[in-house]
Amino acid sequence: MLSNDAGVSLMASGMKKKHDKYWENVDNMNLLLYIAVILDPRRKMGYTKWAINQQYDSEKAKYLCDKVMQTLNDMYELYISKNPPNESILPKTSDFSEEVEDMDSDVDVAELEFERQVGTRRSSGSQVGEVRRQQPQGQGLVGCRSGRQR
Repeated sequence: MLSNDAGVSLMASGMKKKHDKYWENVDNMNLLLYIAVILDPRRKMGYTKWAINQQYDSEKAKYLCDKVMQTLNDMYELYISKNPPNESILPKTSDFSEEVEDMDSDVDVAELEFERQVGTRRSSGSQVGEVRRQQPQGQGLVGCRSGRQR
């Protein structure tokens, strides 16, 4: 790497190898890492799209975003097939995200950068529930947009 100190350079090379092993090959990536962030009421889909676009070039970002959304759709469809809804009324959203937000006292630098670039604050409520209410019955969740958000 670019350091005069051999120890630092060796450590940076090792860190780069580990980073590339887990994050560079989008075909070999554990998509549940992104699904967990989407389902976290503090982060949701907007943050995940932003993070993917920050990490990868636009072609890889679109591919990965589409792959994450397809996995989320597949998980949702599997859930619905095993747990058919008894009635068409969706559950009421809660203020759980605000409660979790109050417990989160650490400053998240990436989140602050996301809010600065995108210009939004976290919203309460369920994005999945909102998306499902806006779509006709039987359709999956919406996909990602490609490109960097700037």
